[in-house]
Amino acid sequence: MTNDSPKKRLQKALDSILECIEKGQWEWVSDNYHLIHRYGKALQKSGSLRDITATERFVSAYLAETCWKVGEDSLCDFFAETNRFTPMPHAMLRGIPLCIAYLGILRIGEICRGEKNAALLPDTIGVLRALSEIRVSRLLAECWQGEPILTQGEADYPLFSDETKESYRKAIARSAKKHGRTEGEEAALLAKEAASGRVPMGRLLFPSHGDRGAKWVWYALFFLLFGAACLWSAARFGWLAVPLLLPLGAGIAPLCDRLTSRIVRGNPILRLELPAIPAEAKTVVAVATLFSRDKEVFERLEEFYYLNKEEHLSFCLLADLPGAKTETTPRDEELIQYAKEQIDLLNNRHGNKFFLLYRHRALQDDGSYGGKERKRGAVSTLVRRLCGENAGILYGECPVGASYLLTLDGDTRLSHGIVRELLGVALHPVNRHFGIFQPAV
Repeated sequence: MTNDSPKKRLQKALDSILECIEKGQWEWVSDNYHLIHRYGKALQKSGSLRDITATERFVSAYLAETCWKVGEDSLCDFFAETNRFTPMPHAMLRGIPLCIAYLGILRIGEICRGEKNAALLPDTIGVLRALSEIRVSRLLAECWQGEPILTQGEADYPLFSDETKESYRKAIARSAKKHGRTEGEEAALLAKEAASGRVPMGRLLFPSHGDRGAKWVWYALFFLLFGAACLWSAARFGWLAVPLLLPLGAGIAPLCDRLTSRIVRGNPILRLELPAIPAEAKTVVAVATLFSRDKEVFERLEEFYYLNKEEHLSFCLLADLPGAKTETTPRDEELIQYAKEQIDLLNNRHGNKFFLLYRHRALQDDGSYGGKERKRGAVSTLVRRLCGENAGILYGECPVGASYLLTLDGDTRLSHGIVRELLGVALHPVNRHFGIFQPAV
């Protein structure tokens, strides 16, 4: 062991390995250089080398105990036992796989320099290969000191996505560092506070401050950059710069969006990883459109069904009659009958998953006739129908009591499993008090 910093030791090992390859020695090292290079770059970029010394002694003890045979089960067992006597913080546990790679690269460098027996090379290369099969999420779930507290104290925590669990762990680690407590103590105090206030722990970890701060940052950046651009344009082009003001503003706005997102750190999107849409989250996907004989909208409804097959998910064609000068037209009945036939075909193929809801025309402000309040009015009618009111004209089986409604335009696409994913966000304990979810553009 030298007194060199971990960064220098790593670079020395990488240089020795490259020199060995250039000389044509150790074909095994050459064949597996892609692994060595990948982990070397990851270590250099991650910044974990600064804190690797504290982790190194634990990882060295593990490698010595297992004779450099790395496996997920043995790794979790060893560090779960270690954590009983020496609680390891989140960052240290998360850095264990990279620390193993670090020690493996150092050992290969020593072999290349002739400082260690070449017979150790196969096991060392095997360690680097085995790292790709180790799930850090399992290591943290079984070994991190705050995990049992989160499992007991936060509703549906086992269903949280890995990204959401990691956001909780990082937030607790930051709070513990701020207050000078261990992460286990911090998690216990947060759980106690959440229980006394009858709020989810996530509400304490990720308080909602609104977007006022982000708006002020955005406006400050915009006026600063826009003012600088105006001054530069005026100095360069004089009065000819006036027509440039509008395109300058349009070009600076996206830059301000990007800078604001980097300056103001928002809360992570917390979500559940649902195996299926639960019965209490019965959902309707509604496509708003106008009646026509275009078969494409029905094909799209069927496509949505194939991409999001769920027991508690229904699909609604929310249709209005085209605008007209009179309340009814001779073609109305033909259009409605065509839509009913297509809904019947879909239900015959896939069960009672589809229904049609439409309205009669109403007099508009301009003297014409059409759907009252257009799309907004149609969606309002559907919501009333889902709540049990006799609103609109229904054809098919409407799932009264549905908890969630996803409204789409006729040209919107749904990707595979996206409805379940969106519901995973809506059903997270922190998000359940929100009534409307709208994607930011």
